[in-house]
Amino acid sequence: MAKPFQYKHFKVVQDKTPMKVGTDGVLIGAWSDGSGKQNCLDIGTGTGLISLMLAQRYSNLSITGIELNEGAFENAKTNFNNSQWTDRLKAVGSDLNHFTTSDSYDLIISNPPFFINSEKNQETGKTTARHTDSLSFEDIINFANQHLNSQGQLDIVLPVVEGNIFIGLAKNKDLHLNRICKVSSKQYKKPHRLLMSFSKKRSDVKQEALTIELHGRHQYTLNYRALTKDFYLKF
Repeated sequence: MAKPFQYKHFKVVQDKTPMKVGTDGVLIGAWSDGSGKQNCLDIGTGTGLISLMLAQRYSNLSITGIELNEGAFENAKTNFNNSQWTDRLKAVGSDLNHFTTSDSYDLIISNPPFFINSEKNQETGKTTARHTDSLSFEDIINFANQHLNSQGQLDIVLPVVEGNIFIGLAKNKDLHLNRICKVSSKQYKKPHRLLMSFSKKRSDVKQEALTIELHGRHQYTLNYRALTKDFYLKF
């Protein structure tokens, strides 16, 4: 049984979810800019980690996290109810295509499945969480086009190849990249993740870069420490 993951201001239980707490969720949860936002949708919330991080960072933000996997949804509900922001957090058991809402959002955020054409894990839960069959990039883009308000943004984390595919698909639907951060695991390695922010408005793209570790394991860079210091106990 997976142990709960303790952050500075909340705890994440993850005993029922196929996909445990990972760096991608922490990255997008710490990087996303929710300043001035009030209404957020977290697509594929998993254990609710990203929603909890945003609730901690932005006191005016109300967040709905939707999750298809039953075990992850149960964990998200528990984590939301056990947090100090339970009045601003809501978990909904649904996939995106069956999620009906009349709301418009200031912020839509996601750490989505990204394996498009690859060998699938035989464990069904992990397959759903990792592969785009149940949640395609087009699904996310189309939903954002329909439900983002005029000032809203879509924030997402993806591997580099898949991220560039997503950028092209979004552009074809008039969702424009405004900000991007290229993330490297170590100083000597090429970027392996893209943190991206899109909106319906064109603008010059703000380019950023982040390295997580120096040469050795757990030798974290000052920039990564600064980004995540409000969450990790060790920072």
